[in-house]
Amino acid sequence: MPGPGADRLGRGAGRRRAFRLLWRDAAGNTERPETVEVGANVLAGTGSEKIMDGAMRMLETDTRWENPFGDGHTGDRIVKIVGN
Repeated sequence: MPGPGADRLGRGAGRRRAFRLLWRDAAGNTERPETVEVGANVLAGTGSEKIMDGAMRMLETDTRWENPFGDGHTGDRIVKIVGN
């Protein structure tokens, strides 16, 4: 069952990265570590200063990262394989 913030397109974090929207997790961990690896996310931590620092770092971040969730053509490949 989807958690809070989920909708029929999936959880918010994944969609933000796919659409090249910056994000910062205001905690010491994330369920999407691959987003941190490509620079689409920063673990800001808790507390107002840390959150503001994380937000400022993300505003200065280049959004031309590689999508860590694939190239968007998985469905096409599955149809091709199943169709044969």
